Amino acid sequence: MRSPSSSRLALALLALPACAFDPGDPWGVLDLSAEAAFAPAAGRLDAQGRLLTSSSYAVALDTLTLEVRAVTVTVAPPTGRLSFDPATPPPGYSLCHSGHCHADDGRLVPYPEIEAELAGAASGAFTLTRPVEATVDLLAADAVPLPLPPCPAPDCDLPRGVASAVRVDLGTLTLTGRAFDASAAGRLPAEGAPLALTVPLDASLAAPLDAPLGADHPVGLALALRLSLTERLLDGLDLSAPLTPADVADRATDHSTLTPSTTRFDL
Repeated sequence: MRSPSSSRLALALLALPACAFDPGDPWGVLDLSAEAAFAPAAGRLDAQGRLLTSSSYAVALDTLTLEVRAVTVTVAPPTGRLSFDPATPPPGYSLCHSGHCHADDGRLVPYPEIEAELAGAASGAFTLTRPVEATVDLLAADAVPLPLPPCPAPDCDLPRGVASAVRVDLGTLTLTGRAFDASAAGRLPAEGAPLALTVPLDASLAAPLDAPLGADHPVGLALALRLSLTERLLDGLDLSAPLTPADVADRATDHSTLTPSTTRFDL
Protein backbone atom coordinates (compact mmCIF):
# COMPACT_ATOMS: atom_id res chain seq x y z
CA MET A 1 0.00 0.00 0.00
CA ARG A 2 2.92 2.31 0.45
CA SER A 3 4.34 4.40 -2.29
CA PRO A 4 7.49 6.52 -2.06
CA SER A 5 6.86 10.14 -1.13
CA SER A 6 8.90 12.63 -3.08
CA SER A 7 10.02 15.89 -1.52
CA ARG A 8 9.41 18.97 -3.63
CA LEU A 9 10.03 22.74 -3.13
CA ALA A 10 7.83 25.87 -2.66
CA LEU A 11 7.41 25.71 1.19
CA ALA A 12 2.71 21.95 0.71
CA LEU A 13 -1.24 15.03 3.77
CA LEU A 14 -3.83 12.52 2.72
CA ALA A 15 -4.80 8.96 3.71
CA LEU A 16 -6.49 5.93 2.35
CA PRO A 17 -8.65 4.83 5.29
CA ALA A 18 -8.21 1.10 4.63
CA CYS A 19 -4.43 1.49 4.69
CA ALA A 20 -4.44 2.80 8.24
CA PHE A 21 -5.79 -0.54 9.47
CA ASP A 22 -3.29 -2.72 7.61
CA PRO A 23 -0.36 -3.76 9.83
CA GLY A 24 2.70 -1.69 9.11
CA ASP A 25 0.93 0.92 6.99
CA PRO A 26 1.07 4.58 8.08
CA TRP A 27 -1.81 6.86 9.02
CA GLY A 28 -0.24 9.56 6.86
CA VAL A 29 2.50 10.06 4.31
CA LEU A 30 4.12 13.48 4.00
CA ASP A 31 4.85 15.01 0.61
CA LEU A 32 6.90 18.12 1.38
CA SER A 33 7.87 21.00 -0.86
CA ALA A 34 9.34 24.40 0.02
CA GLU A 35 10.53 27.64 -1.48
CA ALA A 36 12.34 30.71 -0.20
CA ALA A 37 11.76 34.21 -1.47
CA PHE A 38 12.85 37.81 -1.15
CA ALA A 39 10.19 39.78 -3.00
CA PRO A 40 9.82 43.35 -1.73
CA ALA A 41 6.60 45.16 -2.58
CA ALA A 42 6.82 47.46 -5.60
CA GLY A 43 6.71 50.53 -3.37
CA ARG A 44 9.88 49.33 -1.65
CA LEU A 45 11.96 49.51 -4.83
CA ASP A 46 13.11 52.67 -6.59
CA ALA A 47 13.34 53.15 -10.36
CA GLN A 48 16.73 51.44 -10.35
CA GLY A 49 15.46 48.41 -8.46
CA ARG A 50 17.22 49.36 -5.23
CA LEU A 51 15.68 48.44 -1.87
CA LEU A 52 14.33 51.51 -0.06
CA THR A 53 14.59 51.52 3.73
CA SER A 54 12.48 53.34 6.30
CA SER A 55 15.44 55.66 6.94
CA SER A 56 15.52 56.84 3.32
CA TYR A 57 18.47 54.81 2.14
CA ALA A 58 18.52 52.92 -1.15
CA VAL A 59 20.42 49.63 -1.22
CA ALA A 60 21.62 47.99 -4.41
CA LEU A 61 21.98 44.33 -3.45
CA ASP A 62 24.64 42.25 -5.18
CA THR A 63 24.34 39.18 -2.95
CA LEU A 64 21.61 37.91 -0.66
CA THR A 65 21.94 34.28 0.37
CA LEU A 66 20.30 32.30 3.15
CA GLU A 67 21.34 28.97 4.64
CA VAL A 68 18.39 26.66 5.34
CA ARG A 69 19.25 23.68 7.54
CA ALA A 70 16.10 21.61 8.03
CA VAL A 71 12.31 21.45 8.00
CA THR A 72 10.48 19.78 10.90
CA VAL A 73 6.79 18.78 11.04
CA THR A 74 5.19 18.06 14.42
CA VAL A 75 2.26 15.67 14.88
CA ALA A 76 0.38 16.15 18.14
CA PRO A 77 -1.05 13.09 19.92
CA PRO A 78 -4.55 12.01 18.89
CA THR A 79 -7.53 13.34 20.80
CA GLY A 80 -9.93 11.17 22.77
CA ARG A 81 -12.11 10.17 19.80
CA LEU A 82 -11.42 6.60 18.63
CA SER A 83 -9.87 6.25 15.20
CA PHE A 84 -11.36 2.77 14.74
CA ASP A 85 -14.91 1.46 14.96
CA PRO A 86 -15.25 -1.09 17.80
CA ALA A 87 -17.88 -2.85 15.67
CA THR A 88 -15.15 -3.45 13.07
CA PRO A 89 -11.97 -4.23 15.07
CA PRO A 90 -8.58 -3.49 13.51
CA PRO A 91 -6.41 -6.42 12.34
CA GLY A 92 -5.21 -8.60 15.21
CA TYR A 93 -8.31 -7.97 17.34
CA SER A 94 -11.89 -9.16 17.67
CA LEU A 95 -14.93 -8.59 19.86
CA CYS A 96 -14.44 -5.04 21.12
CA HIS A 97 -16.68 -4.06 24.05
CA SER A 98 -16.56 -2.33 27.45
CA GLY A 99 -13.43 -0.34 26.54
CA HIS A 100 -11.26 -3.24 25.39
CA CYS A 101 -10.79 -5.68 22.49
CA HIS A 102 -9.84 -9.35 22.44
CA ALA A 103 -6.42 -9.77 20.84
CA ASP A 104 -5.69 -12.79 18.65
CA ASP A 105 -3.15 -13.95 21.27
CA GLY A 106 -5.84 -14.02 24.00
CA ARG A 107 -5.07 -10.71 25.71
CA LEU A 108 -7.74 -8.15 26.63
CA VAL A 109 -6.31 -4.88 25.34
CA PRO A 110 -7.77 -1.49 26.38
CA TYR A 111 -8.74 0.93 23.62
CA PRO A 112 -5.96 3.45 24.49
CA GLU A 113 -3.30 0.75 24.04
CA ILE A 114 -4.75 -0.19 20.67
CA GLU A 115 -4.78 3.48 19.68
CA ALA A 116 -1.13 3.82 20.71
CA GLU A 117 -0.25 0.73 18.67
CA LEU A 118 -2.09 2.03 15.61
CA ALA A 119 -0.47 5.46 15.99
CA GLY A 120 2.98 3.92 16.24
CA ALA A 121 3.84 5.76 19.48
CA ALA A 122 2.69 5.35 23.07
CA SER A 123 2.34 9.06 23.83
CA GLY A 124 3.75 12.49 23.22
CA ALA A 125 4.31 14.45 20.04
CA PHE A 126 5.95 12.97 16.97
CA THR A 127 8.39 14.96 14.86
CA LEU A 128 9.59 14.32 11.33
CA THR A 129 12.67 16.28 10.23
CA ARG A 130 13.86 16.59 6.65
CA PRO A 131 17.41 17.94 6.21
CA VAL A 132 18.06 20.70 3.68
CA GLU A 133 21.60 21.92 4.42
CA ALA A 134 21.66 24.29 1.47
CA THR A 135 22.45 27.95 0.84
CA VAL A 136 19.94 29.56 -1.53
CA ASP A 137 20.48 32.65 -3.66
CA LEU A 138 17.44 34.81 -2.94
CA LEU A 139 18.23 37.20 -5.80
CA ALA A 140 18.18 34.42 -8.41
CA ALA A 141 14.37 34.40 -8.78
CA ASP A 142 11.18 35.59 -7.14
CA ALA A 143 10.99 32.20 -5.39
CA VAL A 144 13.78 29.64 -5.10
CA PRO A 145 12.93 25.96 -4.49
CA LEU A 146 14.64 24.38 -1.50
CA PRO A 147 16.58 21.22 -2.42
CA LEU A 148 14.80 18.71 -0.21
CA PRO A 149 16.16 15.17 -0.46
CA PRO A 150 14.02 12.26 -1.70
CA CYS A 151 11.84 10.72 0.98
CA PRO A 152 11.13 7.03 0.29
CA ALA A 153 8.91 4.98 2.57
CA PRO A 154 8.96 4.81 5.52
CA ASP A 155 11.03 7.99 6.03
CA CYS A 156 8.03 10.30 5.59
CA ASP A 157 5.39 8.14 7.32
CA LEU A 158 3.27 9.95 9.90
CA PRO A 159 1.38 8.51 12.90
CA ARG A 160 -2.23 9.13 13.82
CA GLY A 161 -2.87 12.53 15.37
CA VAL A 162 -2.86 16.09 14.10
CA ALA A 163 -0.05 17.67 12.11
CA SER A 164 0.05 20.76 14.29
CA ALA A 165 3.19 22.77 13.45
CA VAL A 166 6.03 23.20 10.98
CA ARG A 167 9.44 24.74 11.59
CA VAL A 168 12.31 25.80 9.35
CA ASP A 169 15.79 26.05 10.88
CA LEU A 170 18.01 28.80 9.48
CA GLY A 171 21.77 29.21 9.46
CA THR A 172 23.76 32.10 7.96
CA LEU A 173 22.50 35.13 6.03
CA THR A 174 24.97 36.85 3.68
CA LEU A 175 24.41 40.29 2.22
CA THR A 176 26.59 42.45 -0.03
CA GLY A 177 25.90 45.59 -2.05
CA ARG A 178 26.07 49.35 -1.89
CA ALA A 179 24.04 51.82 0.14
CA PHE A 180 23.00 55.23 -1.21
CA ASP A 181 21.34 58.19 0.46
CA ALA A 182 17.85 58.50 -1.02
CA SER A 183 17.26 61.80 0.78
CA ALA A 184 18.81 65.21 0.25
CA ALA A 185 20.80 64.98 3.49
CA GLY A 186 24.06 63.95 1.85
CA ARG A 187 24.77 61.24 4.41
CA LEU A 188 26.72 59.13 1.89
CA PRO A 189 28.95 59.97 -1.07
CA ALA A 190 27.29 60.00 -4.49
CA GLU A 191 28.93 56.69 -5.41
CA GLY A 192 27.46 55.09 -2.27
CA ALA A 193 29.12 53.00 0.42
CA PRO A 194 29.83 49.27 0.35
CA LEU A 195 27.83 46.85 2.47
CA ALA A 196 29.12 43.39 3.39
CA LEU A 197 27.55 41.34 6.19
CA THR A 198 27.67 37.71 7.24
CA VAL A 199 24.94 37.17 9.81
CA PRO A 200 24.80 33.92 11.83
CA LEU A 201 21.06 33.68 12.47
CA ASP A 202 20.95 30.25 14.16
CA ALA A 203 17.20 30.72 14.48
CA SER A 204 13.92 29.15 13.37
CA LEU A 205 10.69 30.26 11.77
CA ALA A 206 7.53 28.37 12.72
CA ALA A 207 3.89 28.24 11.65
CA PRO A 208 0.83 26.37 12.96
CA LEU A 209 -0.88 23.53 11.06
CA ASP A 210 -4.23 21.81 11.53
CA ALA A 211 -4.15 18.61 9.48
CA PRO A 212 -5.75 15.56 11.17
CA LEU A 213 -4.31 12.12 10.44
CA GLY A 214 -6.62 9.19 10.99
CA ALA A 215 -9.23 6.85 9.62
CA ASP A 216 -11.51 9.65 8.43
CA HIS A 217 -8.86 11.35 6.30
CA PRO A 218 -6.87 10.50 3.17
CA VAL A 219 -3.37 9.20 3.85
CA GLY A 220 -1.42 11.63 1.69
CA LEU A 221 -0.57 15.04 3.10
CA ALA A 222 1.06 17.51 0.73
CA LEU A 223 2.65 20.37 2.64
CA ALA A 224 3.96 23.32 0.66
CA LEU A 225 5.98 26.00 2.44
CA ARG A 226 6.93 29.52 1.44
CA LEU A 227 9.68 31.16 3.45
CA SER A 228 9.64 34.92 2.79
CA LEU A 229 12.60 36.99 3.90
CA THR A 230 11.47 40.40 5.11
CA GLU A 231 11.81 43.56 3.05
CA ARG A 232 12.35 45.30 6.41
CA LEU A 233 15.78 43.74 6.66
CA LEU A 234 17.61 47.11 6.88
CA ASP A 235 14.81 49.33 8.18
CA GLY A 236 15.70 51.79 10.91
CA LEU A 237 19.44 51.35 10.45
CA ASP A 238 21.91 54.16 9.88
CA LEU A 239 23.71 52.90 6.78
CA SER A 240 26.21 55.76 6.95
CA ALA A 241 27.81 53.95 9.92
CA PRO A 242 29.36 50.46 9.98
CA LEU A 243 26.85 47.68 10.58
CA THR A 244 27.31 44.61 12.75
CA PRO A 245 25.62 41.23 12.29
CA ALA A 246 23.60 41.88 15.44
CA ASP A 247 22.06 44.94 13.76
CA VAL A 248 20.45 42.70 11.13
CA ALA A 249 19.90 39.33 12.84
CA ASP A 250 16.71 40.19 14.74
CA ARG A 251 15.17 41.97 11.76
CA ALA A 252 15.88 39.00 9.52
CA THR A 253 13.79 36.67 11.69
CA ASP A 254 11.30 38.93 13.49
CA HIS A 255 9.68 40.18 10.29
CA SER A 256 10.13 37.20 8.00
CA THR A 257 7.24 34.78 7.45
CA LEU A 258 6.67 31.07 6.98
CA THR A 259 3.44 30.35 5.11
CA PRO A 260 2.21 26.73 4.86
CA SER A 261 -0.53 25.30 2.68
CA THR A 262 -1.84 21.74 2.79
CA THR A 263 -3.76 19.54 0.38
CA ARG A 264 -4.88 15.94 0.85
CA PHE A 265 -4.74 13.03 -1.57
CA ASP A 266 -5.27 9.29 -1.72
CA LEU A 267 -2.22 7.17 -2.34
